[in-house]
Amino acid sequence: MDSLNELGFYTLAGAPSSPRVLIDEVQAAERLGIGSVFISERFNIKEAATLSGAVGAISQGLGIATAATNQNTRHPIVTASFATTMHRLTGGRFTLGLGRGIDMVFDMLGLPRIKTAEMEDVAGLMRRLWRGEMIFGHDGPAGKFGMLSLDPTFDEAIPLLLTAFAPRSLRLAGRAFDAVVLHTLRIGGPSWRIDITTLYRTRRCPAPRDRGGSQRRALSARKGGRGPGQLVSPAPGASVGRT
Repeated sequence: MDSLNELGFYTLAGAPSSPRVLIDEVQAAERLGIGSVFISERFNIKEAATLSGAVGAISQGLGIATAATNQNTRHPIVTASFATTMHRLTGGRFTLGLGRGIDMVFDMLGLPRIKTAEMEDVAGLMRRLWRGEMIFGHDGPAGKFGMLSLDPTFDEAIPLLLTAFAPRSLRLAGRAFDAVVLHTLRIGGPSWRIDITTLYRTRRCPAPRDRGGSQRRALSARKGGRGPGQLVSPAPGASVGRT
């Protein structure tokens, strides 16, 4: 069956009783020809790196994206190496998706709140590390690091995705990311249409293509983070999955 790149779904939507539910969901999605799977994260039985690896191991063609994990819960090197591991494990089907998160939750956990400038800085660091750069003396919004490096032989083209709620985040997505996950609370009104126009006018690069040459271009809109959500098919410019 041909893959329907315009369609994606959230695995383990809501609060499942076991992460093993993912196995049946992913296998059913591949049988149906769904193009992409989105992985959200909760601090219980939904740790994103573990779930991503599981999806990569049991799937053959699905685009896989975290939607989303938060940059303040892992060191940039850990996040970057998570992405390169998934990229190579899946033959280029992985997209690293980041999100701003919820300030109240971070306050309770003693984690710093995430600011727009920090997300843009982290996006830049990820791309440099995936290109094999050795970064010395970085001092930017994301933090101070004496040295950051993965592997000097790397030249990985891994898409970056942003979960976006508001105009500022959408502008950031268009400026520094390759894909966006939308929230249904933002869909339908005039301001949303203006935001999406801004997103496409400021997008940084065309959509990555799968091995057959077709663009993988699903945008997801979540219903309050509780379910798979409804999907909208955008103009080319936002993508999930294979490069």
